[in-house]
Amino acid sequence: MTWYRTGFRLDLPKGQDTPAGLRFGGDVPPAYRVVIYLNGWNIGQYGGDIGPQKEFPLPAGLLREHGDNTLALAVTAKEQTGAGPGPVSLFAYSTVRGGVPVSGVPAPGYDPRR
Repeated sequence: MTWYRTGFRLDLPKGQDTPAGLRFGGDVPPAYRVVIYLNGWNIGQYGGDIGPQKEFPLPAGLLREHGDNTLALAVTAKEQTGAGPGPVSLFAYSTVRGGVPVSGVPAPGYDPRR
């Protein structure tokens, strides 16, 4: 198992609904499985042997639309291959005016005093 982690900051337009997603590029070998964590929450699995899904929505409330975010990928491989999950990118599904405000949801075990 190998962990990959990165941080990113967002400042999405206010007064608009901009759903965001995570996209895996290229083909993942069947021996790989990636568990995706956004700000401490497990939001999905990606793998060559569990389906064709390559895009994962980043849920409002878990995604900090105006602040710092942490994305972590837990990569497991059945064989020692030395390669990671391939290119990973953020994208916006669309942007529309309006939307319903969603409050942030703290990660399990999160203590803002630390």
